[in-house]
Amino acid sequence: MKYLEALALTESAQNYPAYPLRVATSGEIAPLIPFFSAAFANCGYRLETDTLPFNTLRINLLNQTDSAAERELFLLFPWDFAPALNWRTGRSGDAADYEAVCSDIAAMESALSKRRNASIVYVPAETPPTLPSSLDDFRVRVEIEIAAKRLGAAFLSPDDFSLSAFLRSGVPVSGSRSFEVATACCEQVLKVPQERAKVLCTDLDNTLWGGVIGEDGLEGITYSDSGSGYKHYIYQTLLGRLRRTGTLLAAVSRNDMDLALSPFRELDMHLPETDFVSVSASYGAKSDAIRKLAEELNLGLDAFVFVDDNPIELEEVRSVLPEVRLHQFPQSDGDFPGFLSRLAAEFDRNLEETPTEDDFRRTELYRARLAEKQERETSPAGLTDYLRGLNMELTIHDRSVEQQDRAIQLINKTNQFNANGIRREAEDIRSLLKTGGRLYTVNLEDRHGPHGEILSCLIDRSGVVRSFVLSCRVFQRRIEYAFLNWLTGKHPDVSFEICETKRNEPAMNFFTTPPFWSEGGLHRIDAANRVWRQNCDWITVHDQTDLS
Repeated sequence: MKYLEALALTESAQNYPAYPLRVATSGEIAPLIPFFSAAFANCGYRLETDTLPFNTLRINLLNQTDSAAERELFLLFPWDFAPALNWRTGRSGDAADYEAVCSDIAAMESALSKRRNASIVYVPAETPPTLPSSLDDFRVRVEIEIAAKRLGAAFLSPDDFSLSAFLRSGVPVSGSRSFEVATACCEQVLKVPQERAKVLCTDLDNTLWGGVIGEDGLEGITYSDSGSGYKHYIYQTLLGRLRRTGTLLAAVSRNDMDLALSPFRELDMHLPETDFVSVSASYGAKSDAIRKLAEELNLGLDAFVFVDDNPIELEEVRSVLPEVRLHQFPQSDGDFPGFLSRLAAEFDRNLEETPTEDDFRRTELYRARLAEKQERETSPAGLTDYLRGLNMELTIHDRSVEQQDRAIQLINKTNQFNANGIRREAEDIRSLLKTGGRLYTVNLEDRHGPHGEILSCLIDRSGVVRSFVLSCRVFQRRIEYAFLNWLTGKHPDVSFEICETKRNEPAMNFFTTPPFWSEGGLHRIDAANRVWRQNCDWITVHDQTDLS
């Protein structure tokens, strides 16, 4: 888009809703503002900008201890983290000190992390040789990219930087790329934050392996770490790594089931069939298969990522299930690295979030859940008789002092059976516990085997349950009744902080019906109502709270 075209588009947005935004970069920003305004106009907003004076970004950030109240956009370059790398001002006759540069990077990352209303875009521009060795120069660039990644920055292309424009006028962005950069910044500001995806649903033909099993046969498909199958082998290794850290893998193929399964059962595939929680093969719409799987797993569609090489299949899923995140498996090898990076990012964990034992066993647990569901649906007995036959045993632990990772993970990841949907930082939870609160968890085991920790309950010192969550894997087993039967014996005056969210309907249905009643903004249990305890008299409860 040309400069005059950007001005015209901006003028046409005068009656659009205003979007106040501070646009902050260390370079000269004024010539770029019309392109930013045009990008926001394309999204239905009239941009109202506030900017910083030239080359004052770092000073402004390091001297402000509190996050700004307004929405901010930071368009960053390597020298914003390490001033010694600046083409215009950072060079001197002496080489920079590596440790000092790393200290500058850490200070900038810390300052940016406090800007709670900020969106960050990073341009990995080339930098001048500044450190004593080329290896140190490389290490510094890597440290900066890691810092930007930790901050959740969107990465642009090195080609978006123009050295000639930067040296001539202080404008760091290439003139021919101004609108594209502005558009990427606009998308980063307006995007809706998404939680980490939970399920990777993949096509098989020309995706998990090269070729079409129904046409090429077992001998004609490629999947190993050599030749034309190498790309598919690398894809399988990524899926295997994701599976081992808690991602559920599923396959959806337009095929006969025996053909779809034959490579897993007759070839030495890197991914075995047991790595998949489900393999679905039919000639129906793939959106139907994904929707059915979501219902069986009791997960929202926004937890699903779907990969297919066929754009028609992707469009079919997009039109029916817009919540599902879509990625096209690339035909070109040149597009493959970017595809892998974008796909892996869908399942990124926070750096402080350590995988738990339940994450490592998640596929096994969900496979057991699906087998149990199928058994229950085909059982001639009623639901109560079926549940009695599971021989369920709950073991209750007090995690107030240690072994809290899984309990905190449940509080911050569970949506459907979550009493209030409040996410809590680990330090906030530990502070509450230090003042006399309690954190309880429940392990479940039945005749199918162990299911791991499936419930987390956080109580403050006054007896108010601040978090109560139950894993979606064990809905409809009446475990919540058995736990509350135990809890009211331990804390007779317990009350609950309840709040409706967009996704916690199962929890609201439970906490807003007898034996619960509302008083003073909290929900309490009617001590005289004991009928509900008959819903769980077949569940054995082991109290380990004095031993935890």
